[in-house]
Amino acid sequence: MKRNFPTLFLALLASPIASLVALAAPPAELLAAAERGDAAAQVKLGKAYAKGNGVTKDPAQALQWLQKAAVSGNADAEFQLGVLFLTGQSGTKNSQEASVWFRKAAEHGNAIAQFNLGLMLIRGDGLERDEAEGFRRINQAADQEMPEALEKVGSAFYFGELGQKRDYKKAFPFLLKAARLGRHPAQNTVGMMYRYGHGVGLDVEAAKVWLRQAAEHGDAKAQSNLGTVILSQHHDTRNQIEGLKWLLIAQQRGEVTAEKGLSMVSMKLAPADRAEARRLASEFTPKQQ
Repeated sequence: MKRNFPTLFLALLASPIASLVALAAPPAELLAAAERGDAAAQVKLGKAYAKGNGVTKDPAQALQWLQKAAVSGNADAEFQLGVLFLTGQSGTKNSQEASVWFRKAAEHGNAIAQFNLGLMLIRGDGLERDEAEGFRRINQAADQEMPEALEKVGSAFYFGELGQKRDYKKAFPFLLKAARLGRHPAQNTVGMMYRYGHGVGLDVEAAKVWLRQAAEHGDAKAQSNLGTVILSQHHDTRNQIEGLKWLLIAQQRGEVTAEKGLSMVSMKLAPADRAEARRLASEFTPKQQ
């Protein structure tokens, strides 16, 4: 089954610079530290110029300060340079140059750079496509317990992707870690693994716990799966209403798997019960992280 790859991680560049206020020039102490060769100050200054956080936005200054920090092997600076070139915030969008900096940061242990480099290798974005090396890099990030990397490695084993044979037992520990770290797609997959005993003992109650976590945070696949599991396991009116509620919520989110369940359950409930399920679905608000 062909599935979409995750988005590369670019958010660190947008993080607020708490110590800077709205000035045209950086604070004297920060500038002095950067000029003395303090790599942390250089990175902070480079990020500020890249996003205009507290200073006038200046891509050239951002490059200058991040490159100074990168000379000393600062992994954060190397990662940020990768982001600048990948997004074009350097002044020129250059995926190849971005991959060079992500590779440097990855070699210095930056998990997000390892993940980004892995995705670029898998896609052939800016460098020659190499699925095996891409998987290895993502696995490095997973070794550092980056949730998205854990999920990606687990999914590769679960679906038999990225040159890996389908192996539910190998997939389960990666996906379980990702689920525990709050990755909702992983929570959905773990729930279904418990539901069918894939790589772990069959446990419908555990399945519902994990599916509910993802469903309550807005994961449409988990909402559909939770509704289906509840309907298949419980035949009393209260649970039938709850199961229908989750299917309706998933349907509203465009989840096609909800349609089959809806066609089976809707006519089994009294009109008042169907109306109650619709009311509950209309009042649903996803939990925030």
